Amino acid sequence: MNKAGIMIRKQILLLTGFLFLTVVAATAQVIPGSDTLPYVKGRIRIKLKKEYLQEVPGVSSISLKSGNVTTGIQSIDDLNARLGIRRMERVFPFSLKFEARHRKYGLHLWYELDFDERMDPKNVAEQYSVLDEVALAKPLYKKVLVDGSSDSLLVVVDTLRTQGQRITAKSYHTGEDSKGEPFNDPLLPDQWHYHNDGHIGDAGVDIDLFKAWKKETGSRNVIVAIVDGGLDINHEDLKDNLWTNEAELNGQEGVDDDENGYVDDIYGYNFVYKGA
Repeated sequence: MNKAGIMIRKQILLLTGFLFLTVVAATAQVIPGSDTLPYVKGRIRIKLKKEYLQEVPGVSSISLKSGNVTTGIQSIDDLNARLGIRRMERVFPFSLKFEARHRKYGLHLWYELDFDERMDPKNVAEQYSVLDEVALAKPLYKKVLVDGSSDSLLVVVDTLRTQGQRITAKSYHTGEDSKGEPFNDPLLPDQWHYHNDGHIGDAGVDIDLFKAWKKETGSRNVIVAIVDGGLDINHEDLKDNLWTNEAELNGQEGVDDDENGYVDDIYGYNFVYKGA
């Protein structure tokens, strides 16, 4: 075989090898049984390097062009297009009120990216981590109970109501120095998580609220932030005690009246579905 033939054969082999690696790299993104992974599906977070962010003024306004999420940083835009990134937003949204503080501590550098849930978040994060403009890239770990390895305990609501009668609304008073008025909540026996005597689950698996009530039963001067799955703002026990963002309550609907980065957050904010 002459030199020309050998060179052509080498080029064909190299091209074949390159295409094979490309296919392997692409298919490595999609994984079966993604529910078993310890990460949140279809989402990672990256932290940009400050010097690169300053070079691209428009990066604060992520845009969607021709179906691709673009930032103005070429290497990130190329990878976004290759991986089919669907959304890229700041973890801490721009806020006139808090932006100086965000920038002081580098919170403005953090971005959240959404992509196909079948793709391995760890693999996606690793691809961003090697870019010069990215300081950190990480998947989001699922939140699990500390004792998540234990079996779930099935509780029948009626059992709580019948067996829990030993903790009656009149069986506990506000404290040693109280005047002896009982709590008037008829559902107090159902609140095993306040005081658990063992009639359901293990005794003492509670928040010892009765002990806390001996010291303090509440003050309107204390604002408590509740991080949970949501609450009913019209509930009779809550509606008169909710903290109210007066600027948003008396402001214009659809406008960030208090300039804290969140629109219409009158009683709080829904960070899952992006709304009040």
